Amino acid sequence: MPDSEPQKDISPWEAMGLVWDILWTVVILTLIFAFGGVYLDKLAGTKFIFTVIGFILLIVIGKKILLKKAKKITDRLNEKLERPKKS
Repeated sequence: MPDSEPQKDISPWEAMGLVWDILWTVVILTLIFAFGGVYLDKLAGTKFIFTVIGFILLIVIGKKILLKKAKKITDRLNEKLERPKKS
């Protein structure tokens, strides 16, 4: 019985690595922008202005970084799936 579907050689470990890469990006961005905003508010004696600015920067910059990372991952996976499997 011939196999009509192409063989996928993406291991579960590689997939988990890609998920961890995105997860750590989100964690690091949150630490930098959100908690950095809270710290600056305490330092400046303001209520929440830097925290709000931090969250806005987190959303804007985080979106750009995550989209770029997602594009890289998608290109890498497509390349890996299209490459003929060695016998």
